[in-house]
Amino acid sequence: MSKPPNKKPDRHYDFGRLNRVFAFSALGLLGITGWMVFEDYAKPWKRYQAEFRDLERQELERQADAERQQINEGELTQLRADVEQEESRLAERGSEVAELDKALGKLGKKIYAADAQMRTTKSLLDTARYEYDHALQELGDAEIEEARLDAERLETEWRENRKELELFTEQRDQAAAQLAEINAAQANAEERLVALRKGVANLEQRAANLDKGLKYYILNAPLMDIFEPDLKIEQVMVPGLYHDINFTKVERVDRCVTCHVAANRPGFDGESWEAPYRSHPRMDLFVGAGSPHPYTEFGCSSCHGGLDRATNFARAGHSPSDGTEKDIWTAELDWQTQPYLETPIYPAEYSEAGCVTCHAADVWTPGSEQVETGR
Repeated sequence: MSKPPNKKPDRHYDFGRLNRVFAFSALGLLGITGWMVFEDYAKPWKRYQAEFRDLERQELERQADAERQQINEGELTQLRADVEQEESRLAERGSEVAELDKALGKLGKKIYAADAQMRTTKSLLDTARYEYDHALQELGDAEIEEARLDAERLETEWRENRKELELFTEQRDQAAAQLAEINAAQANAEERLVALRKGVANLEQRAANLDKGLKYYILNAPLMDIFEPDLKIEQVMVPGLYHDINFTKVERVDRCVTCHVAANRPGFDGESWEAPYRSHPRMDLFVGAGSPHPYTEFGCSSCHGGLDRATNFARAGHSPSDGTEKDIWTAELDWQTQPYLETPIYPAEYSEAGCVTCHAADVWTPGSEQVETGR
């Protein structure tokens, strides 16, 4: 008996093994995509901006508390009592206020009607005067007398219309003055109360704007950069200053304030503020809007050196002052020497070396003590 023919499979591969390969590949691709999104999102500069946001909000709240302590509580209590008293008085005189509002409405209509009537009479009077002049020149005594009487009648009527308009206008002004007098006391008390709390209210509003609510977390979530997040790269195009790179010039795009968030903002100095959250020293000379070297025209790297476009601590070209600082930076900030960066950032004690970039030919450089000593 012959053997049955071998049944050929309908596939030339193991379908189960193929499913496993696709499954592991999909999981691997998902993991790599998640890692890519995380690496793109978890930038150190975002942490600096978020921490500074918290510090600034805490500082504003502290200033608001200090402002509250300066407010005279007795005066504040008295002003609140005055506002409540005027509100009660206004409620008691509600019927009077309603009558005045009603009277103002009626007087407005009367003024409109009286003004229209006066203008109509004036136009008829002008016509009558013209006819009277024409009669004097062209017609007889009877027609002249008739034209004269008509003109006098219209002039009398026009004067009465004008008096009526003036009377209605005076009555309206009196009613408006009475209404304003009733409301003035309350408005004055409210204005004094607002003025007393203005400083505190302003600080509280600024602090509230820096609060990390649901909107903050949504706008700054991964892949949400298209919606103008709060945490973002800050940069300035420095006009007229270039990098000379291998026979070509590249415009400077300074991004230092992405991490040094308060560098060009006054008020964040003193021992309580540490780098990178401290204001630039001597803002009357550097980076201040009214200084000879405003941030929008010079940036930071044109004086300090470093890679202007970098937003990474090491790639920016920071230079440690000594071995101890180098060890700390290496351990905490993953610092390393940038072998291809020709102009690293000057160490802090040599920061004035950047002055000679522009002032090399000057006899004196005001404000630069070390450079002047060297000269």
